[in-house]
Amino acid sequence: MQMQSLNVRPHEIEVHRQSNGAEGYILAHIENTLIAGALLRLDVHCADTHEPIRIELRRGNAEHDGLKRGDRVCVRPIKERVFVERRRRALGG
Repeated sequence: MQMQSLNVRPHEIEVHRQSNGAEGYILAHIENTLIAGALLRLDVHCADTHEPIRIELRRGNAEHDGLKRGDRVCVRPIKERVFVERRRRALGG
């Protein structure tokens, strides 16, 4: 049996207020924002699955200024890594 997981680094995610017609965007809702020096950290949840996603953006982008809790955004991975984990079947089953 093989299991796959998709991993994306927090700074390798695009965030837009609208999808701009491009494919691969996920609709999400901002749960929390935190400014940490030159970074804006967003904790969002996917609208359909409620999976949490942490995003880190450089501050100073006009599109990201003013993002706040409750805002709806479109997110898309820039770089994604797929890991395949192989599991052995249990003996006797």
